Amino acid sequence: MNMALPFKVQITADEKLTLVLTNRRNGNTCAHSHLLEQDEAELFANTMESALASGAYSSLDHCPLCGELFTRQNRLCLLRDGQIIHKKCLRPAIKRGALSYDDCADYDYSCFPKDTPSIEFDNLREQIHGPEFRYAIQTVSKTVIHLYLTQRGKIPTRHYCLTYEECLGLVQEIRDKLVELYCAVTVVCAFCGSPIYLDQPRYEMSSGEVVHGICMERFIRSAKSANVTFPAKLIQMRDPFACRGGG
Repeated sequence: MNMALPFKVQITADEKLTLVLTNRRNGNTCAHSHLLEQDEAELFANTMESALASGAYSSLDHCPLCGELFTRQNRLCLLRDGQIIHKKCLRPAIKRGALSYDDCADYDYSCFPKDTPSIEFDNLREQIHGPEFRYAIQTVSKTVIHLYLTQRGKIPTRHYCLTYEECLGLVQEIRDKLVELYCAVTVVCAFCGSPIYLDQPRYEMSSGEVVHGICMERFIRSAKSANVTFPAKLIQMRDPFACRGGG
């Protein structure tokens, strides 16, 4: 069975993007949301794409002793059977009899060249007047890419881990939603007052009013429909990319 994607990008009523990421590190599942302005979302997608293209990749995934995902800051040991472990895990394993010092082939093993930077991108520690949405991106392997996201003075830094393919999917999803925003229908719902977008079914009244599909039943029962001329025409979702060709 396919696992659900660890991310979701939603358009808000005030034309921003909500980025929802699910943290699946170490067997824990916890979702957090981050509210982004359109320019922040575009810059984040571009930065992530650049970080993925210039990233340093190894075969590392998680430590077989403690189960934690590797980062580039970890000090490593290479065992004679080819396994790579955290150096901090070696002594406890020896104490409980799971390993011996003879099992270790390299006590100071590294998967990356010495001049490899510790992280691809990091603006988490910029000055207080820096960007509102801040993040750091670190590649370890095609299955372990660390994301650290926060918003200035609002939430703790959240740590997520995605695969290379999931990161590419996140970049594309952000760009898809931005296209939808750029191609948004320039009307608001006659019932709830929120913008109506191309990815939302809607009803168009004979008198010109437009209502979200999900609002239609309540609209008919409300006083707001008193001066509306029916019938209403259902307009299905459109492909938001269709408007790019004429731009």
